[in-house]
Amino acid sequence: MPLFYFHVRQKTVLFEDKRGGEFRDLRAAWDWALCDARSMIQQGEVSEPPSQCWLEICDATGVAVATLPLVRATSLN
Repeated sequence: MPLFYFHVRQKTVLFEDKRGGEFRDLRAAWDWALCDARSMIQQGEVSEPPSQCWLEICDATGVAVATLPLVRATSLN
């Protein structure tokens, strides 16, 4: 299964995911990122407003394949 990394960016600070996770495809990785983003917001794990934070989903080579603004996490299904 493909490996994806979920880096968190708060303004100009990047928190790198060093472990990553295996998912069947990008859609499955996106769904996990969406749940994780919602959890981070609910638990107050981000120090900046959600409008200034996002998750970068990267493939095994480090290339960003999707970006999820945290502010959109509560409005997406």
